[in-house]
Amino acid sequence: MLLIVDPAGQIVPQVAPFSYVGNRGGRIHENRKLTRRRWTSDSWLICVTNALTDPDEFMGEKGVTDLFFLDEPTALAAGHRPCWRCNRDRYDAFLDAFRVANERPTADYSEMDGILHGARLDDAKKKRTWATGLDELPDGVIVRLEPQGQPHLIHAGGLYPWSSHGYGVRIPSPGGSVEVLTPEPTVKTMVQGYDVGPLRPLLAW
Repeated sequence: MLLIVDPAGQIVPQVAPFSYVGNRGGRIHENRKLTRRRWTSDSWLICVTNALTDPDEFMGEKGVTDLFFLDEPTALAAGHRPCWRCNRDRYDAFLDAFRVANERPTADYSEMDGILHGARLDDAKKKRTWATGLDELPDGVIVRLEPQGQPHLIHAGGLYPWSSHGYGVRIPSPGGSVEVLTPEPTVKTMVQGYDVGPLRPLLAW
């Protein structure tokens, strides 16, 4: 059983495929069970999975709580960003685009994390979303077509319904305003040129 993160940032223990592992700054499990905590710092990271051999070891009694993501669009929508230790090339690319897109030319990881934290959670510590026109958003962003509806990935002119096991059948873009799950500073970073990593293979085209 893994701690799978969905685009809304919810953590669900289940068996599902993943492309990335990450964390939220520390330990949020005890005795191999998730606690009430959902983060310990503003640093919500996306890490590489090259070294993974036994995912079960990441619910051990030492170290941080490891979280698992279907793909990078999912992790970004949940409010995470690339780790500077194990995912350095992606981190550098993200930070460079973030600085320009968000008009923070000297931002370091701490300032960036503070901005992202304010954009990922509202005053009640719930997922913060925002609205904009669907046609204004780049590929890799995850949206809802209706409040609390199923998340959909924007990709190649269409929308693909998200699930923890992959994406469903493509639907044409309906246009109009949508609820955006990917935090606004992250979307600006993507627009500025951050190239979102490989998608989990789509289940249906």
